[in-house]
Order: sequence, then C-alpha cells, then structure tokens
Amino acid sequence: MTPNASKNKPSSRLRDLGAAAVGNLMAPLASFASAPILAQALGVAERGELAATTAPFLFASVAATVGVPEAITYFTARRNGGTRLVWRSVPVLALVSVLAAMVIYFAAPFIAAGDDQLALLIQASGVSLLPTAILAALRGAAAGHGDWAAVRNERIIGAVARLAPIAVLATLGMLTVTSATVIVVLSPLVGVLAFVRLRKHPRSETTAAQRQILAYGWRVWIGSLSGILLSRLDQILLNPLAGPEQLGLYVVAVNISDVTLIVMTTVTSIMFTSDARDRDDALLAKTSRLTFLVMIMASVVIGVTLPLWVGPFFGEGFQASIPAALIMLATYALTAPGVVAGTALGARGRPGSRSLSLLIAVAVNCIAVVALAPVFGAFGTALATLLGNGTAAALNLYFLHTRLDVDVRRFHSVHPSELRDLWRGLRKRSSAR
Repeated sequence: MTPNASKNKPSSRLRDLGAAAVGNLMAPLASFASAPILAQALGVAERGELAATTAPFLFASVAATVGVPEAITYFTARRNGGTRLVWRSVPVLALVSVLAAMVIYFAAPFIAAGDDQLALLIQASGVSLLPTAILAALRGAAAGHGDWAAVRNERIIGAVARLAPIAVLATLGMLTVTSATVIVVLSPLVGVLAFVRLRKHPRSETTAAQRQILAYGWRVWIGSLSGILLSRLDQILLNPLAGPEQLGLYVVAVNISDVTLIVMTTVTSIMFTSDARDRDDALLAKTSRLTFLVMIMASVVIGVTLPLWVGPFFGEGFQASIPAALIMLATYALTAPGVVAGTALGARGRPGSRSLSLLIAVAVNCIAVVALAPVFGAFGTALATLLGNGTAAALNLYFLHTRLDVDVRRFHSVHPSELRDLWRGLRKRSSAR
C-alpha cells in the first residue's frame, strides 16, 4: 500500500460514514417535512385514511424481503457477489411478495373498516411489493460493495420524489388520499436510478446460493419484522378500532415525536460500528447517558412549546393530538438507554436477544392497543406504544446485563462532569462556526 493510500484511508472511512448517516436520515426527514403539508391539505379524518391505506404496505414491504437485502450485503462484502446475488434472489422475493400481497388483499376490508375505496387502495398497494423488495436487494448489494454514495443517493432521490409532488399537489389544491397514497407507495422506486451503474462481478466469485441467502436472512428478518410490527401495527389496528380521525391524530403525534427519533437514529447508527469494533463498556454507558440527557432535553423543549405551533403548523384540528404527542415524546426519551442497549446487543453478537425483546414488546403493544384504543383513541394508542417500547427497552437492558455482564446501572445517571463536557463541546462547535 502506498503512503498516499494509507493517508487517504481514514478520510475515506469518514466519507463512507457521512454518506451512510445522510442516507439513514433522509427517510425520517422527508416524512417529517411532508407531515405538515399532508395534515394541512387533508385534514384530520383524511390524514387518518391515508395512514390506514399506507401502513399495511409499509409493513409488508419490510416483511416481504425476508432478510434478503441484509444477506446480500453480507455475502457481497465477503465474496464480492455484486448484483448477481440480487437477480438470484428475485424468485424468492417474488414468491414472498405475492404471498404478502394476498394477505393485504384479504385483510384490506378489515383494515379499511368497511370503506370500499380505502380497501381498494390498500389492495392496489400490494402490486408494488416486488419492485420495492428488489430495490431493497439492490441497496443491500451497494452496501456490501461499500458504495455508500449510491445508498445515500437512492435515499435522497426517493425523498425528493415523495416530497416534491406532495408539495406541488397541495399547492394546487389537488392532493387527495388517493394521490397521496400513490406518491407514498411509488416514490421510493424512483431511487433505483442510483443503482444503474452498480457493477457486476464474475460468476465464479458468486458462490452464495439461495439456500445460504435465506438461512442468513431469516435470522436477521425476525428482528426486523418485530421492529416494524412495533412501529406499524398500531396504525394498522387503530382505524378499525377507533376510526380515521383518531388515526389522523395519532399519526401527527408520531410525526411530532419523530424529531427526537432522528437524534436517536443518528446516535445508534454511529454507535453500532464503534461498539462492534471496540466493545468499550465505559464508552457505551456514557453514550447511553448523554443520549438519554439529549432526548429528555429535546422532549421537554418540544413538549412545552407544542400548544404554540401544532395548530399553525399542522392545522387547528390537530390540537387534539397534543396529549398523545406528549406521551410519544416521553416514550422515546425514557426508552433511549434501552435502545442503546439493543444496539449494543446486536453489535456484540447477540441479535437474537434483541429480537426476543422486540417479540415480547409486540405482544404487549398489540394487547394494549386492542384494550385502550377503542376507549381512549389516539391517546390510548400512545399509551400502548409506551408500554410496548418500555418493555423492549427494559428487556434489552436486562439481556445486556445478564448475557454480556454489562453494568447497566450506569446507563441512566448523568454525571455533572459530563454535563460540563457537553456544554464545552457545544460552545466550542458554536464558536468554530
């Protein structure tokens, strides 16, 4: 290796990390940016109807991949398989996508609560499951090849393809539940343009078979499926249990709390790589404490100011979402150490423990939604989210302590010296600008 190559290696890694971080943030940022536009243009009830039509697709789009994108990343990184693994996985993805589309088709009348137009939109979304799964596989191949710029570009293209038409149609007064559903379902597919130049590799280097891809992907898929169930199941159930207006209020409450979730996503994506390499318990605990502190501070600031801007930002009808939003903010803040613990479980070779936490949390969340949503609507669903996420967080901390002997008591208590360090760091960054 030449000296120049060695010198450029750290900067190359920083670029890769930056590209990955930007890519991970694009979807939540696009969702947050489009949230007030959708709320203002559609109103409470129709915003709930849009959530009812898209939630089953968003859940099925993860379920139908059966962990194949992650497996492609793994085998591409190890064996340089390139896009050939993507095309080799298409028959599997096609079979699972058809099965998922059939489930959506037959479940649509229940999810739509008897509304034939909504049921038709839900059923039609199943057509996009296969191309969405193939797009995820291409993303997996790009990640395995280390082409983080392509992954970032795909996220940016998809975000723009979602936000721009929503903004244009809203400005023209032409945004409806139908047009918004089409945009939400189809806009990510435009991101395939980022992978047009994703290169192939010689067939001799592509040694992973479908059986190997499925065997690896299955282990990852259980955790991913549990995570998407925990975040989407309540939206799927809320319309038939409490109606579209309560679902509309709940979705806006989720959108409000997503601001703090962006902070959490950034921290955990960076921490996973660092902890997988170093396994430093002291640094892990400090990361948890500071994340906990930042999440609480952000939640308090947002929560106190909610009455001032929810109405003007989303529309007067959404003032009723404030109680649910306060519960959601508290949920993400209080469970932050448990989320960090779950990331550490995956980074230290115990993803099964994290998956078990999520499976139990899904059961708790489902029971709570069924019990609370018909009576308390959006507020009851937010309480169910608190119970579900709290269960997952507590179990992550428990497993991290019992199975990896990490002292989790230090995950919550913020030391005064750390507050001073955080303040100095913020002042230093501010003065540097």
